[in-house]
Parts: sequence; C-alpha cells; structure tokens
Amino acid sequence: ARSLLADAYEQLGYQAESAPWRNFYLCGALELRQGMAKSEPARVSEGIARGIPMENLFQAMAVRLNGPKADGIRLSLNLDFTDECENTLLVIENAVLNAFIGRHSSNPTATLRLSSEDFKRMMLGITDAATLLGDGSLEIDGNLEALVEFSSLFDQFTPRFPIVTPRPEWN
Repeated sequence: ARSLLADAYEQLGYQAESAPWRNFYLCGALELRQGMAKSEPARVSEGIARGIPMENLFQAMAVRLNGPKADGIRLSLNLDFTDECENTLLVIENAVLNAFIGRHSSNPTATLRLSSEDFKRMMLGITDAATLLGDGSLEIDGNLEALVEFSSLFDQFTPRFPIVTPRPEWN
C-alpha cells in the first residue's frame, strides 16, 4: 500500500504545475519509500545571533515556550543589558511569555546583567549560562535556579516533520 501511494504521489508530483505542490507530492513519495530522515534541532550561527533584533528574539521565545510545562509557573526576569539595548522585563505567567521593553519589576525572581549579544547567544543555544558565569559575562542577582527553570521551559524544534506518515510521539 505504501509503495502504491508513493507511486501515486510521484505521478501527481510530475503532473503538478505548482512548484510547492510538486515538492509536497515528491517529498511524500520519498517519505513513504525511505522513511523520515533523521534530524537534530536546528543550530543557529553567531551571525544570526548578532543580526536578529531583540524584539524578534522575544517573539521567537514566546513561540517556543512549552505551555503545559509553564502552566502554574510565575517568573519575572529583569534583563540589565550592558550595551546599547534597552533593559527589559520578561514575565512568564499563565503559560505565556511577555517581554516588556524599557520596564523592570521592583520584585523580580532574578536580575540578569549581561550584553544583549550574550543573551541572544544563550537563548539561541550557542552558549550556556554556566560558561557566561565562568568568564564573568553574566551576573545574576536573586534566584539562580530561576534561570535554570526558565531555560527548561522552551522546546527545541526539529526542522523535519512527517508529511504523509503518522507523527511519532513527541517527547
């Protein structure tokens, strides 16, 4: 049955006038014949970390927040950037991440003092908090465990997903 469906998708792909539809059909046929290719979470380069605007990073973080993991958690992190970026308040409440640029909490769970580039690198997985703490690039006031908890609430997406076959159970 898989082979027959792959043949049908291949023929539909050859006949498709639209490039995206051709791609979907041919990728579906390949998936049915060879299975899903193994993939790892996407890696981000230093250049992307430098180039991404801080507002876009906060939006991406909000998308990656795992709602069920964040349910019932209340965290507020003051971000004191040592460079030109405006200080920011990050709040996780009601399983949602909000970034308030130009604001601070008077009673935060923790305050992080670092450069905006180091914050981007840390949130994009290029470096980790322990490395930044070790070289003096990161200072934390307040609950140190809050940063560990904060980091654990985000999903890592894999770039590949099944088009035709059932999805495997997500861990």
